Amino acid sequence: KTFNFTFTVGVTESPSPESSVRIWALDSGGNNPDPKVMYDTFPNEIVHSYRQLSTDGSLEESALGLAYFHIPLPEYAGLNPVNGHNGLFEAALMGGKVPFPFNYEPFTSLVRWLGKDRVVGSSKLNSGLFTAMKETGNILATFCGHDHHSDAVFQRNGIYLCYGRVNSSCFQRARHLLILLIFRYLGIHRRSTGKGLVVTWLSKEARAS
Repeated sequence: KTFNFTFTVGVTESPSPESSVRIWALDSGGNNPDPKVMYDTFPNEIVHSYRQLSTDGSLEESALGLAYFHIPLPEYAGLNPVNGHNGLFEAALMGGKVPFPFNYEPFTSLVRWLGKDRVVGSSKLNSGLFTAMKETGNILATFCGHDHHSDAVFQRNGIYLCYGRVNSSCFQRARHLLILLIFRYLGIHRRSTGKGLVVTWLSKEARAS
């Protein structure tokens, strides 16, 4: 099964560019049997449809756009977090998955010094979705899951690239919970867009023992 859809959320009866948010929920695929690819990525037709819908005037105007998917884009890699921590390299190191000799000093420190520890669990195939988002200019932030050891917000070309913590499990449990993700962002971060303000925070849930 797959899903790709978009809708508008707002506080007024009709969509308003002052108060409405455009949500994009996109299927980034799953595991790929080819170890050189690792994970699937967005099909070309999805990237094309996103471009077309973003530019042909068929969608209601919104203050900003937010995109949700499971597997991070390749463009998440190589960046210093604006907030939070990218923990995938450390997790791989602790789990014995970093190849020799980079799992031993001084090579581990060299990896960090060169910034090669800023890795993400993305597909080795680049779908071009980030380029499409950059060129259309209608996405403020993206939210993904997948890398369970990472809790961070990055920025590239004016787009915030975020780990959304719970969004991977929410998609699997029930699609109607998608709207809850808007209120379950990572960290504490404010971004003024000129048309509105996005506030992100970390909430804790009490669980019965």
